[in-house]
Amino acid sequence: MVICSTKSTEPLFDGHLLKNGTHVNAIGAYQPHMREVDLVTLQKCRKIVVDTLEGAQHEAGDLLIPEASGEWSFELLHAELGEIVAGQKPGRETNDEITLYKSVGIACLDTVVAQAVYERAKALQLGTEVTI
Repeated sequence: MVICSTKSTEPLFDGHLLKNGTHVNAIGAYQPHMREVDLVTLQKCRKIVVDTLEGAQHEAGDLLIPEASGEWSFELLHAELGEIVAGQKPGRETNDEITLYKSVGIACLDTVVAQAVYERAKALQLGTEVTI
């Protein structure tokens, strides 16, 4: 597994180095000019999944930059994450697939997760309350 969570504007590694069965989480590079993965990585991936198509089409430089140069297309996306979670589309189907999850973040989901973590910490009496 490769996890990228940076503010990079250039790919972090050479996609030729990816071995069969690798999953790439590209969860940084959340603006159109940012990029963590190269074109080779996109080309080697059997399935590319995004958090939301709308977000990816506006903010995912990893996808927007190669699309703008005509080297890649959003038509090659396999699914949004929600489609896989809901069972509408399959996730990994074989152990040798190279897969990619590209996230630019969804503010409403971040808020829901933060609330759940806060409520759990309160219930377990963990953390320190700070008055602002």
